[in-house]
Amino acid sequence: MHGFLLQDWTTIRMQFGLSNVIQTEANWLDLQGYQDAVMWLEVREASFATGTSPPTQLKFDYETSPTRDESMFRVGVSSAAFTGPFIGSTPDVQKILVSSTVPLARWLRWKLAIAAGGVGTVGASDVTFRIAVAANMIGGR
Repeated sequence: MHGFLLQDWTTIRMQFGLSNVIQTEANWLDLQGYQDAVMWLEVREASFATGTSPPTQLKFDYETSPTRDESMFRVGVSSAAFTGPFIGSTPDVQKILVSSTVPLARWLRWKLAIAAGGVGTVGASDVTFRIAVAANMIGGR
């Protein structure tokens, strides 16, 4: 197993509500030669704009693709959905295995996605997080 940082601590902040946000291409993880990956999502805090019913729920999708083409990315697995205000203490752990419906391809990225509710109309929204990855090489080396 080899360890990587898919995303160091960062805060995404938006006026009103959070909408889908995709990791910048320069930070996608190249996992060519790896067959499985386990992701640890640590959310330090999250707060959401109010004014939606039901309340906003967010999740992180871990998307994978054999190429950098947007049309090729598919969700391999998603984190548990969470609502704000939220202060995290336990990482959310998810895995993409060679036997998964969408197996690990060369590129891995995250997408912050709205799981339920709206994007809020009053106040600001933000989420502070980091994502670590452990990947298993083909052949177990």
